Amino acid sequence: MLFALGLMDAFWRWLPLPWIAGLGAALAFLAWSNGKILVGIAAAIGGVVALRALQIFYRRTRGAEFLGTGDVILVGALGIFTGPFGLALLLGLASVTGLLSEVLLRARENRTDRTRYGVAFGTHLCAVFALLWFFNAF
Repeated sequence: MLFALGLMDAFWRWLPLPWIAGLGAALAFLAWSNGKILVGIAAAIGGVVALRALQIFYRRTRGAEFLGTGDVILVGALGIFTGPFGLALLLGLASVTGLLSEVLLRARENRTDRTRYGVAFGTHLCAVFALLWFFNAF
């Protein structure tokens, strides 16, 4: 599911909410089996509230969208498993990889204009989560 969500966001800029819910349910089961479900739920709520507030603030002040609702909900689903410190690490690394990919693409294409869609942040969230899980960082 993680791989499919990352590809969907990369190609279509779309994260289907039922798929995110399924991923969240699976990760909640894993957190429950590890005995960390309450910490995970707190991290998920904190991540969603913080990113949703940032999304609303940016939309009202700049009049543009910079973070999709699917990305916000995906952070909540991933935060259930990661906990607060893992979620902070995940958000930081996904932000850095997203910024670096955009800088490298603009340098390669010799562009200075803004793109309509920007960075597929959900793709970076999925990729960094998979790498951190592979290296057992949570």
